[in-house]
Amino acid sequence: MKKLAIFVFLAGMLGSCKPVIYSLQTTNVQQTQVVLNKKNFKVLGHYQGAAELKLNIFFTKSPDGLIAKAWQDMINKAEADGYAYEGSRVFSNVTIDLIKSKNKVKAIVSGDLIEFTDK
Repeated sequence: MKKLAIFVFLAGMLGSCKPVIYSLQTTNVQQTQVVLNKKNFKVLGHYQGAAELKLNIFFTKSPDGLIAKAWQDMINKAEADGYAYEGSRVFSNVTIDLIKSKNKVKAIVSGDLIEFTDK
């Protein structure tokens, strides 16, 4: 009887687990072609932004715009360091991570901020 109770307990615990779904997307967000035959750029830093959406049974907001919010968070962090996202500054090597679990969805966007110069 004791073994049966332990088996039922373990089966219930393992059966109630839901795996986390993780997806990674590496994209070229800005479709430009750059010829780097001379040192005419500076790497200003690597930045990461995140946005999260909590889900529940009764009310589920749409995850639309979650990546845009994470992107804006990354831009805000660069601007907090004194680098306005304008002119000849672009993000390169951008990756988008989506982590989905039973009760939340999280988007993480990261990339290198590059500034092109005339030199």
